[in-house]
Amino acid sequence: MAEVKGNLGEWSELLTLGTILVAGGGYSADENQNQIRDQFHKVLEVIIAENSKGSEQVFRLDKEEVQILSNGIEMKKVSKSELEEKLKVFLKDLTDGNYKKTFALNSGVEVMNILARRTLSADSSETTSDLELVVEDPITGGPTPRSGFSIKSQLGQAATLLNSSGSTNIIYRVVKNDSASSAELPDFVPSSHKPNINKLYSAGYHLEFHKYQRDVFFNNLTYIDSQLPFNLAKVIINHYLFQDTNDYATTVERTYPNADQQSEQIIFKFKELLGAISMGLRPAKVWKGNPSKFKGLIVVKSDGQLLFYYLVTRLNFEEFLYKSVRFDRPDTSRHKYGSLYSENGETFIKLNFQIRFK
Repeated sequence: MAEVKGNLGEWSELLTLGTILVAGGGYSADENQNQIRDQFHKVLEVIIAENSKGSEQVFRLDKEEVQILSNGIEMKKVSKSELEEKLKVFLKDLTDGNYKKTFALNSGVEVMNILARRTLSADSSETTSDLELVVEDPITGGPTPRSGFSIKSQLGQAATLLNSSGSTNIIYRVVKNDSASSAELPDFVPSSHKPNINKLYSAGYHLEFHKYQRDVFFNNLTYIDSQLPFNLAKVIINHYLFQDTNDYATTVERTYPNADQQSEQIIFKFKELLGAISMGLRPAKVWKGNPSKFKGLIVVKSDGQLLFYYLVTRLNFEEFLYKSVRFDRPDTSRHKYGSLYSENGETFIKLNFQIRFK
């Protein structure tokens, strides 16, 4: 096997797989990342896509061992106790290391070998899930239909919930205030986005929503709420105006204060947005609100503990996300935003964002 390298998120997917197999499942958690001890999800099978042609690897759990199959053919059986020992070393290396963006890890390769894994991660070309689980029904004791889960790791740099792209550019018209008839546009400092927007407002201008760079993103947002594209555009302006925080919930509630009776429904929609992103909403891909087989998130805490956020406890799921994420600004050169430009005698600016775990 050629040298295997991956980032912390990719190695965390392997850690998650091994931990589920050894523990036999995992606990649900509340919005504050506390385990709910009477909600243990017993996993019967783990399924991981191997390529876009439908090939998949299945891990079938028994009391003492795990049966590993590829396309229905048994490859090997693994002792849970042997896997557990390998995982202890692997977790220690992951949490002790000071790694670059991608790195090789001998203890991780040992876990890959024992689990007959050829790649670190599932093939992502056909699914938004990192793995699928067959869980024991707590009432009947039988298997539930297989359900997709995404893995978000808190090891190292915080994971992104919504990745930026050109499609997350929002275009605003730069408008001169009525009281600032002689105001001149300020000079912008490259990549100093928050100070630049504050200078613009101090100079007697404000921003008015014009459009999303991609209509697909606008249309996807309307499946959650018809006003969400406009409300999100206002929240992003405040993200750039306030210097003291990037916190998602704080920025939303500054724009739509809790004291305002009309804000309650709007804030609820911003929580639903986070859930929709987890279920597959992407800015550049048509989405019509169908969660498909997605059932939730598995969070890998900094100590390696796994927490299950199931959509059956949707309020906990969305409240956890709402409290756990922040706005972030991507690299300017990649998405060409943050500069003033003119079209047809008017001045515009693009603002971009991504959503990252704290």
